[in-house]
Amino acid sequence: MKRLLHNLRAELSVFATAFILRAVFALQWIAMPYFRAPQIDARIHQLWALDILHGHLLRDTAFYQSPFYPYLLALLYKLFGPADYAMLFLQAVVGAATAVLIFKTAQKAFGRRAGILAGILAAVYMPFIFYTAPLLKEIWVAGGLALFCLLALCALENQSGKLLFWCGTALGFTALSRGNALLLFPLPLIFIAYKYRPQWRKFAAQFALLAAGTLLPVLPATLHNYAAAKDFVLINYTSGFSFFIGNNAQATGVADYPLGIASAPQLEEAQAAAYAERAEGRPLKPSEISSFWMHKCFAFAVHKPGKWLKLTFHKALIFFNRDDAPDDYSRSFIRDNFGSLLKLHLLGFAAAAVLGIIGICLFFDSNSGAFFLLCSGAIYSFSVIITFISDRYRMPLAVFLLPFSALLVDKAISGELWPALKAKPWRVACAAALSAFCIFPKPFDETAVKAQGYSQLVWVYSDLEQYDKAAQAFSTALELQRPLLPETFMKAGMAYEQLGDIKTAGETYQAGIISNPAYPPAYINMAEFLLQNKQPAPAVPYLERALLLSPEDKTAVKDMVIAYRMMKDEKKEKEWEKKL
Repeated sequence: MKRLLHNLRAELSVFATAFILRAVFALQWIAMPYFRAPQIDARIHQLWALDILHGHLLRDTAFYQSPFYPYLLALLYKLFGPADYAMLFLQAVVGAATAVLIFKTAQKAFGRRAGILAGILAAVYMPFIFYTAPLLKEIWVAGGLALFCLLALCALENQSGKLLFWCGTALGFTALSRGNALLLFPLPLIFIAYKYRPQWRKFAAQFALLAAGTLLPVLPATLHNYAAAKDFVLINYTSGFSFFIGNNAQATGVADYPLGIASAPQLEEAQAAAYAERAEGRPLKPSEISSFWMHKCFAFAVHKPGKWLKLTFHKALIFFNRDDAPDDYSRSFIRDNFGSLLKLHLLGFAAAAVLGIIGICLFFDSNSGAFFLLCSGAIYSFSVIITFISDRYRMPLAVFLLPFSALLVDKAISGELWPALKAKPWRVACAAALSAFCIFPKPFDETAVKAQGYSQLVWVYSDLEQYDKAAQAFSTALELQRPLLPETFMKAGMAYEQLGDIKTAGETYQAGIISNPAYPPAYINMAEFLLQNKQPAPAVPYLERALLLSPEDKTAVKDMVIAYRMMKDEKKEKEWEKKL
């Protein structure tokens, strides 16, 4: 009873520490402009949730993005109103609970003191704290994986079918946010088969329970997809194009979008589908669109194996590097430009990774819990490296890594570290070699990351109608002399228009076209700028180019009607009206 109270006190202390840090950062986030103008995936989650709230429970096709987060957000909007404060509070609770789950997982694998240390490390782990605030699913992925690991280790102790069912349920819910979690499905069964060698009937029953638990949360998404698209899509159909982003001749290893396809999720879905259908010469089902892009990845790997292997190694360097490859938000940029907890020297990936690697190399043994965590971490890392790298995709690795970091600290406290260093020189050499991956110089352009941060501020301030700040951020981004997304030029052009600087607005829209000549919205934006300034004739060639790139674009067709109406060409106006 006394030990139980000690454990409970430790768990509550970890939870309270983690929650306070996350709640403080959430309050700081609310004071930043990012909170009032969510961007990219965060904005899509918000818009999708509002759409659900207004009665559109089902899509007209299969899910392209993961469905869990928008539906949860819609539920919170229904209960507490369409503001994001409730989600930030809930994510602070989930983040704090994740620290406790990591505590309990490490305790089960390595003992009580290692568990407490792992909980403390998780509580102060900066990436966990940061992802409490944006409207993104990452903290839910980390929490789901932590629960999966704890339940799996408990199931390994006694082959409990009930625990395997709940282990599968945790994995299924995690997969609704990040589909690569399903790659972990066989691990509990493999470990049970190796450790206990059960009779085939018992093993079949265990498999059935784990599978049933996994499918339980996934099945509604699968049924929705079949009802909407008459196609078998397990959760969503973004996997093919996501693989292509990281596996093509122009890939850089990070989220650089190829072939002129936009990074904005709603445009990405439409443009990736349109490209695949043009290439195949027929309408495609969602699963066929995903397969089309996956086949292009395989073709690249088969025809250029050397380049593919070099790219994959480069992605591994980015994945394990001490610095983050930003995606939706740049934590380093926000840290440098806004006051918050991010300025504190809390635990980052480099320290956690080096401690974890040394802990694995020096103290790993045949402990089934340790081996399970190591295999889980390796599978998760592989699943990210074969696609493309961003800090938010890497962040859940800490669930598997922090217990080993805590193990090393535990051994140091108990005085076992120095004898291990002297007795295991070959393991020390392995630890040094692997840790080097984490402390190499950045394998990506830091100035480009800074330019991306200012570029995003252009979007944020434009959405907030703070056009002077948007123009200032755009000017700073240009001074860094790094490529900017065409969407940035469009937002900046709009800001200059609102400020009354029509000449600079036109030049900015034109620069957006030059930045990416294969991006249809840039041509449409330029054409609409000309139409607003009563210049329909110059607008027509831009609309023609947009329609050449994207023949089904209804916005361009509508603008064609307006252009010919302004030119009083009734014949052409009617021709284009028929195409609507």
